[in-house]
Amino acid sequence: MGITSHNNAPLEEAIFTESPLIFDTHRMISFLKAGGFSQAQSETITDAMVRVSQHANRHHSRQMVTKNEFVSLRSELSILEKSDFALLKTDINAIEKRMETSVAEIYTAVERVENRVIKWVIAVAGAIGLAIIRLTTTSSSAPKVVEPPPPSNVNDGDLPKHITKKGFQILVT
Repeated sequence: MGITSHNNAPLEEAIFTESPLIFDTHRMISFLKAGGFSQAQSETITDAMVRVSQHANRHHSRQMVTKNEFVSLRSELSILEKSDFALLKTDINAIEKRMETSVAEIYTAVERVENRVIKWVIAVAGAIGLAIIRLTTTSSSAPKVVEPPPPSNVNDGDLPKHITKKGFQILVT
């Protein structure tokens, strides 16, 4: 339930013009007089309202953003967005290069390990092959010669013919 004028029109219709920031002082004074105020009281109240309104308008206009300021802000944000995107792209490229380098290093290390494994497999296979050849080519009828180290405190004259001071041969059949 709002305030109404003497002809029951709402207060907004009674005193405001087309613009809500400007009101008709003559209508306000008439509205107040119709409400029982004297001419002096109506003028004083209207003057006070005008001053409060002007002060509020000045305060709000200082805080409001103009279209130029808004366009400038939008331009700055666009520039910042582009520069942030460029920095992000640069960071991503650097990370990709580091990843590529790391992957290449891993591949190189894997190749080195593969080469070592291949060498060991070849060496082991060769050793096994030689062992198999030696086991299969040695006949069981031929005696094997084993030469242990010579005894240190024995003279040559004390030894049988097949044993010398340098060593002796044992015939294994």
